[in-house]
Amino acid sequence: MLAPRGAPVQRQDAVQRATVTKQNKDGPYQWTSSYDVDFDDKALQCNITVKVKLTPADSTVTEDDQKKIKGLAQAQFQKYWDNKFTITDNATKTKYKLRLSLAFVDTGEHVAVTLHPGEGRDNRRNWYVKQVDNITLAHELGHQLGLKDEYVDSAVPDRADASKPGAHKDNSIMGDYYAEGEGKAEAKQRHGDTIAGDIAGATGRSLGASK
Repeated sequence: MLAPRGAPVQRQDAVQRATVTKQNKDGPYQWTSSYDVDFDDKALQCNITVKVKLTPADSTVTEDDQKKIKGLAQAQFQKYWDNKFTITDNATKTKYKLRLSLAFVDTGEHVAVTLHPGEGRDNRRNWYVKQVDNITLAHELGHQLGLKDEYVDSAVPDRADASKPGAHKDNSIMGDYYAEGEGKAEAKQRHGDTIAGDIAGATGRSLGASK
């Protein structure tokens, strides 16, 4: 039976839901990125959910502290990553808005994060109650999406200096936004390309990304 005119055509083998998992290596740095993806053909959305288990480092980290950081992380993650790209299924030409959110869970997490008292330098697995700048939460969660740092780091051959292909100075959220201006930081087309490629690998679809 033919699909109604204007309705998205679906392949019988199209995977609607999957968990994307990837082993990442960036010079001496290694980590596993992971998230759930769900294609919603009714809303025409490709939904990414990152499940975070947030655990206080000690008894000085209160429930209010945890609630505050959860709110900041969700807000910054969505500010820089949500609704920034359109994912196109190349086989059906169906276009999906790429929507991203965090889910804070007690079990079944994609990443476990320890919440420390006071001030410190956030990374993918350690956050601090006293936030110097919330943008770093969005940056670190970018690693959970399988994205690499893009600032100069002499320990990483691909971005050992500004001339290397992995180093970018174009106001990337994964770059040196401190020097370039936090207000200018944004997701780039290459980030969407990486995410689309990872989703394609997990679902068997042929996918492209556009801003």
